[in-house]
Amino acid sequence: MQVEEDNDQTEEAREQTPFSVERQIVSSTTGPDSDRDPDTTSVIDALENPSYVWRSINGIACETGLDPERVQTVIDSAAIQTVLARRSTRDDQDRALFTTRDHYRRKAGFANRLLSAIAGMYK
Repeated sequence: MQVEEDNDQTEEAREQTPFSVERQIVSSTTGPDSDRDPDTTSVIDALENPSYVWRSINGIACETGLDPERVQTVIDSAAIQTVLARRSTRDDQDRALFTTRDHYRRKAGFANRLLSAIAGMYK
């Protein structure tokens, strides 16, 4: 499983498997099919980049061209919470990692999803 990119990240870090993911569900009137602002769309597109399963704020910022602070604001917004999955453990560089729920389901193998569910991956 690949973890996100920053240029100084080792191949070993890219292949880490998550121990658990924290699911955040926030009631929102904005759903996945609603009109989104361009920054939110860019962040979701970066989260669903097929080269990665998990993305850091800095990796998303590099791909989208947004400031890391703006990426964090989008990640924290109610508009994205219905699709966001947050890994409950940080990577080896102590970065928070994110993906979308659908992207995780597509990219993580069945065995990994099963083990994660047994380990309490989704809270």
